[in-house]
Amino acid sequence: DDVRSGASKGVVFDKVVYVIFAMLIKLTVDLSFSRRMPSQMAYAELLKAWTSIEQAVADLLNPGCAKYCFRGMPITQHISEAKMLNIEADLEPRFWKSPWRQELFEKAIRSTSKFR
Repeated sequence: DDVRSGASKGVVFDKVVYVIFAMLIKLTVDLSFSRRMPSQMAYAELLKAWTSIEQAVADLLNPGCAKYCFRGMPITQHISEAKMLNIEADLEPRFWKSPWRQELFEKAIRSTSKFR
């Protein structure tokens, strides 16, 4: 009977308002301190891998370079980071954006790994 009383409804309403207010504060803080979206970071890492590959090929084909040492570790690190971010990008909320094409990005990562 107390649940149906006006006082109890007011208490419940106040609690709901407080929870919604707390969620809005948390959302505001999260958005203001958030880093870039995982999809943007995944793309940037894959681009860094390709830039490193391009630089390695340029160094290899440079006739002025007497001794060449392939530095594959940075390329591997960029590819690994892109793999991890690909999974995270698939989970990110996309709202107005088109869905993240995880399988296509995975194919791009595999191609980059083979080319490396």
